[in-house]
Amino acid sequence: MNKAGDAPSYLVTLAWTDKSGQQQSYGPTHISPAFWRQITRNGVQTVRQTRIRYLSGRPDARPLIVDDAAEAQYQNSFGVKGGAVFLVFGLILAAVTAFRYRARPGAA
Repeated sequence: MNKAGDAPSYLVTLAWTDKSGQQQSYGPTHISPAFWRQITRNGVQTVRQTRIRYLSGRPDARPLIVDDAAEAQYQNSFGVKGGAVFLVFGLILAAVTAFRYRARPGAA
C-alpha cells in the first residue's frame, strides 16, 4: 500500500482459532518492511502462518506478531514519544494558565 511520496506501508489481516475453538480475526494491521520481505517473494505473499500472541477475551486488542519485533518496537517507541510530547504540551498550557491567573489583578 503506497501513498504518493510516502514510504511503503504493508498491511495484513490476521486470523486464528483461539483456545476455546472460536475463529478470531484482526486487521488489516501494519507490519514492518523487513517482515514483509520475510513473508513474500516478488511482492506475492508466500507465508500463510506465523506466531502471534493475543489477549484472550479481547478480540479488539491488536495481536502481537512474534516474528515482527521491529514493528512492535516502532509502535511502542512512537507511543512513548507521542505521549511525552502531549505531556510537555499539557504542562506548558498549565503553566501559562497558572501564570495568567496569578498575574491578573484582583485575583484572590
